[in-house]
Order: sequence, then C-alpha cells, then structure tokens
Amino acid sequence: MKIKKLAQFVATLLCTAIGTLTTASAQTVSNTQLRSHLALGGGNGSVAVQGNTTYVARGTAGLAIIDTTNPAAPVLRNTILPFAHARISDVQVIGNLAYMSNEVPQGTPTPHVGMFIYNVSNPLAPVELSRLEWGAGGGYHLGCDAHSVTVDVTISGTYAYLTSGITGDVAIFDVTNPALPVYVSEIFSPVFAYNSQSHDVLLRNGRCYTAWLGGGFTAHDVSNPAAPVLLGHQPTSSVNGEFFYHLALSDDGQTLITTGEIASAADPIKLWNISNLPSITLAGVFASPGGAIPHGITVAGKYAYVAWLTDGLRIFDISNPAVPRFVGQYDPDAGSGSAFVGGTAVAVSGNNVFLSHTSGGLYTLDFVDTITITRADWLRRSNTLVIEATSSAAPSTTLTVTGHGVMTYNVSLGRYTLTRTGVTSNPGSVTVTSDIGGSRSRTVRRVNN
Repeated sequence: MKIKKLAQFVATLLCTAIGTLTTASAQTVSNTQLRSHLALGGGNGSVAVQGNTTYVARGTAGLAIIDTTNPAAPVLRNTILPFAHARISDVQVIGNLAYMSNEVPQGTPTPHVGMFIYNVSNPLAPVELSRLEWGAGGGYHLGCDAHSVTVDVTISGTYAYLTSGITGDVAIFDVTNPALPVYVSEIFSPVFAYNSQSHDVLLRNGRCYTAWLGGGFTAHDVSNPAAPVLLGHQPTSSVNGEFFYHLALSDDGQTLITTGEIASAADPIKLWNISNLPSITLAGVFASPGGAIPHGITVAGKYAYVAWLTDGLRIFDISNPAVPRFVGQYDPDAGSGSAFVGGTAVAVSGNNVFLSHTSGGLYTLDFVDTITITRADWLRRSNTLVIEATSSAAPSTTLTVTGHGVMTYNVSLGRYTLTRTGVTSNPGSVTVTSDIGGSRSRTVRRVNN
C-alpha cells in the first residue's frame, strides 16, 4: 500500500486553495514590468521554457503548451492530458522531448504512471513515446508515482531522476532511448522518518542535490548513476518542524539555495555554502516581510528569482550570499489569497521572466531598472565628461554610459558616477544603460569651467 507523503498533502492544499483567492486589492511592482498575462484557470505549477515555447504543468488539467514567440502576446497552442485522472506535477523539456512527472492521487484507478515522455516537436500534435507504469518493466514500480522529474544529459547517456511517491527516495532511470526507460538505481533518504521524502532534485556537473522535506538536503556524486555516492548532508532544524521544498544553485556552484516552510510559520530562503560538502555552513537568509512562504526558485547570473506564493515573485542579488539583496518584485494580487495561493514556479529565458501562478496563470515579465541621470556635464577647459545617475536597483546593477564605459557606485553620494578625461568635444547627449534592462538618455550641458 502506498504511503501518503507530505508533498502530496501540500499539493492537495494548493489545489483546494485555488478557489479561495479573493479579488486583488493591489499590485506590488518593483523593478519589474508586466509584458503579458495568460489566464489558464487554476492548478498551475512548474514552468519550463524551451526556445519560443513555454510549458506549464497544471496538475489534473495536464500540461499547457504556450507559444511565447511574442512575449507580449502568448498563445495557448495545446494541452497534453494523457488520461482523465492524470496529475502532471512537474515538467522538463530538452530539445523536442518533454518529460512530465505524474503524481498519483490516493485511491485513483489504474494506470499508475510516474513519468510520461512526449515528442513535442509539433506542439499541435504531441506524440507519447513512453510511460513508467506499474508492472511494465523491471523497477518501474519505483517510478510509478512521482512529484518531480529532473533530466541529466551526460556523455554516457540521458538519465531521469524521479522523486518517488512509492518509496520516498529518488528513482533513477536511463532514458537515453526515450521509448524504453530502464531502471538504474536509487538515492535513499538520509533520515529514516515519515516526513523525510524526496521532493526536488537539481543536477549539475555530475552531482545530484536533493531536497528531502524534513530530511534536509543531500549532495551525491552521480558521475556513475548506477552507484551514487553521498558527499554531504544538511539536515533541517527538525524533521517534523522544518521542510526544504525546492533548490537552486549559484552559477559558480558554491552556494545552494533552499526554499521551505517551518510548521508554525513561513521560512526564509536559505543560502548555504557548499564549497566543502562534508562541512556545509549557512551563508545567509532572507524572509518575506509579510510572512509569505517561498516555493519555486531559479538562478540566472547573479540573481535568484523566487516564486513566493502570496508575495508573487521576488528577485535577489546573491553575489554576496551573506547579504542577499532584494532588488525586485511582482505580485499581481498583493494582500489577497490563502497561504498556498500565488507564485508557485518561475523560469528565466533571456530578458523574459515567466511566473506561474496557482490561480492566475502565466505572467510574463521584464526585470528592468529605472534610471535617472542627475548630472551630465562636459567641462570645456579640462575636456572632461562627468556623468552621475541613480538606479532603482542600486547598488546591485551595473550602469554603463554608452561609448564611455562602466559607472562606479559611490556609496556616500548614493549614486553612480563616471568621470572621463580627454573628451575633446561635447558629445551632445549620453545614454546610460542597466545590465538588467532599462536605459535613459540626457542632453549634455557645456560648462565653461
């Protein structure tokens, strides 16, 4: 008999809470700009982007396939629902293949399927290539119920890591041949406890990082997926009182970020120094001022994007993990909704940020800077150009004066400055551009110094 796991209970809360969203009292916008909103109905979860197509896992509503060639006008192309009682909880897309995890609700009829693999090269006619179904092959029962799926493409082959609802462990399958998944091995929970089940997996450079809810997180060497080796384990403060949900990794691989929840209150995101895996240390934290619960997370460059449920989207500069700096937010329904309604997952592609909202659908956003040029002078006698500017995301952003170089942030002045000598004539105007998007131009004043 399958053990009901905590992750499924949370998923049930998410689905139940969808109908409780109240009318939005206001939007909260900081350094973000809404490009479009595609209403999908309730049940939206994980989001993945491949090229000009965005995929949203929608639970019992299946997988939405959305054309985002024009981010300002997304178009719902199709929905994949393999059978009536499927519950698509996660999706990863690599090339033309979509890997979907299926979380089997208690008491549902067969078939019990944990993963579907579809060819989505033609979004209007997706083709199912295979499914992990109870009794269909060796080890298939271990993957016949899965909360999440993470796929790793390696030199030796392609592997799918499923957070198994049957064992609570991570089941690994070789999907090099997507038509015939083959069971390889398992990664076992570091804590023997009811609340220590696998919930999320992150793979990079031959390492597998797993969030185990009350069991904390682990790092394994999976350069040989058939024989995972434990490299490090960070427990939670209490296996029954604190839970790690989702994971993200900094670009340099030295900082792992967890989102989660304390049983009695919202937990901050936590940034962990994993440069020495046998001795993991806490580097920094950041909590919602209003007590909201952080959920999905992704990292792009020096920024972490967190789907923070009732806070919508929050963006942080994590270049200094000890002091994560809040730099942006978009919340379409500030101050409304139950604890488990709101931003649930986020993906970043180029300048586009895709926020999946449990009841609102898909929001496409720009992360942008508001720049004000406070001084633009050309000093005639000394042939010097002096530019000063402010940024709404300062001091995290980098401002550049086109044709003249990068500005320096002056803490005492609270603004960016650039002084360039050898400018023998008045340039007429200057343009200041931010690395997160946004620019401002201004006429240069001649000063007869």
